[in-house]
Amino acid sequence: MRKNLCFAPLLILLSFAFGACDSDSCNEPVCIAVAPAELTLEVGEMRTLSVSTGASARGLETSFTSSATDIATVDAKGCVTAIKVGSATITVQVGSSTTSVPVTVVPNKNDAPQQLPLIKFDVTYDESGNVSDEDILNHEKSLGRESRPIFYSETIVYKGFVNTNLSTITGAIYGLELGDGSKIIVAYGTETISDCPKTREMLRQLGFSHIEERSVGLDVLGKTTPGLYAIHDSDPSLSVLMYDQSNKDIKANMYIQFSRIATVEALHPLIPNVADFPSLEIFAKHDVDAIKAFEQRIGFRDFSEDESYETNLCFNTKSDREDKSNLSWVIYVNESEAGPAFINSEVTGISTLRELVSDEVRNYLSKNGFDRNYSITTGNYIQVYNAQGDLCHLFMQAYEDGNACMMQFICKSDLEEEEQQARRQLPTQFVSQKPLARKGVMRSISRTR
Repeated sequence: MRKNLCFAPLLILLSFAFGACDSDSCNEPVCIAVAPAELTLEVGEMRTLSVSTGASARGLETSFTSSATDIATVDAKGCVTAIKVGSATITVQVGSSTTSVPVTVVPNKNDAPQQLPLIKFDVTYDESGNVSDEDILNHEKSLGRESRPIFYSETIVYKGFVNTNLSTITGAIYGLELGDGSKIIVAYGTETISDCPKTREMLRQLGFSHIEERSVGLDVLGKTTPGLYAIHDSDPSLSVLMYDQSNKDIKANMYIQFSRIATVEALHPLIPNVADFPSLEIFAKHDVDAIKAFEQRIGFRDFSEDESYETNLCFNTKSDREDKSNLSWVIYVNESEAGPAFINSEVTGISTLRELVSDEVRNYLSKNGFDRNYSITTGNYIQVYNAQGDLCHLFMQAYEDGNACMMQFICKSDLEEEEQQARRQLPTQFVSQKPLARKGVMRSISRTR
């Protein structure tokens, strides 16, 4: 269980795992059907190949290679990306059998040529810290963007790619990481949230066809700004977030962020009407006996003495109540060495980013009292408050022993203690948008003795 006590000041394609085949079966011919059989893509467009095989392919891995990565690249899941005008061949191999898909890359026919960065999160660098990834370098070269520093904030500079003569996307930064280790790609646009037809068209080409208006949380004090948000049509782990942010150095008015977020194996569908939240009113008093009495009264969880110590209390959901609650455990951290007191819990009924930002989850939060200032942050965290000003963070997290959907609470009285520090961090989004809990070595209270 991910009973994390670490505090930090703020921050589909299906893959099938088969068993290894024996040497004889690996050499047997396999019937491979690929759809589409050939591709014609505009520069910057992406399309995923669908591979079907017969029973003889059971236990065999499928791989994809491109004959010309400067023209079109392909990833391990069969997603083909058009880099520049020309022709290439994608080879699909299953066991010892192969088939080929011809790819023709043509210029853009619309008024918004593809200028967004290459959606590639795993980036290689040279000894000087410059991007050395061939796919990215070819893509950026085709757009005339050259390597140079970009001011991410007033005080932070990253190496990126810039061409201020481009009409829409003047800058891009690859390989940035949030505090929990998840990677993002950043772009800067000349349009604004209220008027961005070219950016919308480029996103549509990349598979983001359902763009919604969303409030974007800028800090834990409740400051928000209007934004746009979309989840990829076929990859529910991939999202894009946009909001207005001026960067005069590269002639940009809009901040654009691509993220890939972990998916979780849910124990059961989300239960919408259950009142299983911890009490923030009682927690604000940091009274151990009152917390124990509340947990006993609601009847979902048992006190775990082995995983508790002093004023930090762990409660595990009862086995006969697991199918009636959305929380598998709750930890009340009344005393935190690294920041304000907080409550951690693990949610069992949310598996994807699409579910995380759904109306169903929002209604669940609302029915448990958190219905004020709902927003999404640059870390893909849901941030929402109750009438008393207490904060709830809901987010997906990757751990060494598996992924989890986590939920964290902070009382307004404890949050106010961090106000000055949070204000100092406002210019740096990757600091201010992290949740208060993140991946750490210590998972249970008993290990912090």
